[in-house]
Amino acid sequence: MILERAGYLIEDSDQAKGTYDFRYFMPEAEKEEKGLLSKLKFWGDDEDEGTLYQLSLTGVGDKTEVIVMNKDSEWLTGDDANVILENLKENYNKL
Repeated sequence: MILERAGYLIEDSDQAKGTYDFRYFMPEAEKEEKGLLSKLKFWGDDEDEGTLYQLSLTGVGDKTEVIVMNKDSEWLTGDDANVILENLKENYNKL
């Protein structure tokens, strides 16, 4: 599966509906851009649990439409969605 090959952690899937719930972990470069106060925080759990997203695959004619959604099944078009789609495209093209 391309999601796993791209490094995403699949948590659930419904292949009949074409949906996959997965976790997106922020790249290390973006983590380093945290502010001074968050770097000083020494309490609590610092482990990145990732962000839960949903990928929807829908057949449209002889093509497949790929949509990134949030945990509430709302379409996303922001930076994270673009990074996820670009990563999936790169990994798909390597096959």
